Amino acid sequence: MKHLTKLLLTLPIIFLLSGCDSSLKPENQGNKMETFFQNNNIKLHHLKKQGLNAGFIRTQETELENNFPKLPNPVLNMFIYPHITKYDNPVPGYTTNFRLYEVDHYALPNEDL
Repeated sequence: MKHLTKLLLTLPIIFLLSGCDSSLKPENQGNKMETFFQNNNIKLHHLKKQGLNAGFIRTQETELENNFPKLPNPVLNMFIYPHITKYDNPVPGYTTNFRLYEVDHYALPNEDL
């Protein structure tokens, strides 16, 4: 009787674990999904290239841009006048630019800019 109950308890576990075995899946399933994604990526690329419905296509990039827009981070231009270093070497004048903030900041969803 003990052996029968052990067998009855372990059979469902064996069946559940065998369901996770990848060797039981048909081999052509991966090919179908791969071709499905390739076809959809090609269609999406053509739509973006033509500009058709570009505002209506939801992608990961547009979702992030729409939900978390970047806050303004202006670029400042600065002119460095010609000068001489402490070792008497001349340095010509040049222009450099830098951002006002070191890192870009993002707005929270539904936050007014």
